[in-house]
Amino acid sequence: MRIRSTRRDFLKINATVLAGTAFGVCGTGRASATSSRNKYRIFSSGSIARLQLKNRLVRTAAAEGSSPEGRMNEAGRALYANLARGGVGLIITGHMVAARGGDAHANQTHIDDDQYLESVTQIADTIHTSAPDCRIVAQLS
Repeated sequence: MRIRSTRRDFLKINATVLAGTAFGVCGTGRASATSSRNKYRIFSSGSIARLQLKNRLVRTAAAEGSSPEGRMNEAGRALYANLARGGVGLIITGHMVAARGGDAHANQTHIDDDQYLESVTQIADTIHTSAPDCRIVAQLS
């Protein structure tokens, strides 16, 4: 068995395994429910509407719970930096409070007032400093 030397190698190997599991790939590498022209290409570029993505690796929205007093702390920004450096093409943030009093739980990031603008800017800056071609979308709640 080959030792996986990088995160990208790990992702390539496991993405193929996951794609085979999720899409019913048979031994030939073709999706059993689709024609051979519709191969799963996780590392190819793509787009969602006009948002261009370097690949199809998406970190789905998941509450990170790293925002005491509504502002994301260093641990939360480090999480996003690691995702960006790891090669994710699109990061969807944990749900952010868009209306005053709309908190779903403690330590949720706020965007319901201009006082939180600097904190939200730091999140975007952290991601784009770590990987300029990584995109970010905020989940609102």
